[in-house]
Amino acid sequence: MVCFRTEFVFRDGPTASVCGFCRRERRLAVEDCFQTLSGAAFGFLRDGLLIDHRLSRLLAEAAAPERDSIFLTAACIRMPQADSPCGAVLGDLFAPAESAAEDCAALTLKNGLHLHLILRPGTGAVAFFCAEGETEETLYAEVAASFPERNALERLEQEAEGFLWTVDHAPDNSALNGSCLAYLRGDTGAY
Repeated sequence: MVCFRTEFVFRDGPTASVCGFCRRERRLAVEDCFQTLSGAAFGFLRDGLLIDHRLSRLLAEAAAPERDSIFLTAACIRMPQADSPCGAVLGDLFAPAESAAEDCAALTLKNGLHLHLILRPGTGAVAFFCAEGETEETLYAEVAASFPERNALERLEQEAEGFLWTVDHAPDNSALNGSCLAYLRGDTGAY
């Protein structure tokens, strides 16, 4: 498993980023699938939930040829005309899309990897895993308390074996507004 990450601009102007975990030998093919969206129109939407849903649907359509190669995806889009914070999605692109609830949960990937999941509606989401259970519990509490502040990201970089991080596009999001990051310890392609 490795990280992938790519950025593109939709034909009608919105800038998007997508990252995640995929099979090592399929990284470039996965990134190429998402790059095809630079030829697509996103549309002029204002409603934050509609923007998130459309982004998720377009990503799933573009990634369909690499469905079996992608384990988890995070993405964001910058939509200045939106009427609410929006544009951050995290999860399995090929599962039914759900809106984030204000809670923390767990997620198991199709390759069997178990991750902690922290969701903040109107802010973003993070999924991470550690090598040691003890470290994982402490890190979970720290990140849940401070996400999306930069110190939460720094703690993940220090302690997690891997994570995906995505933040909604909104003027009042204090850290990495409208961004997504993927990290796997030891993967030189981490972004």
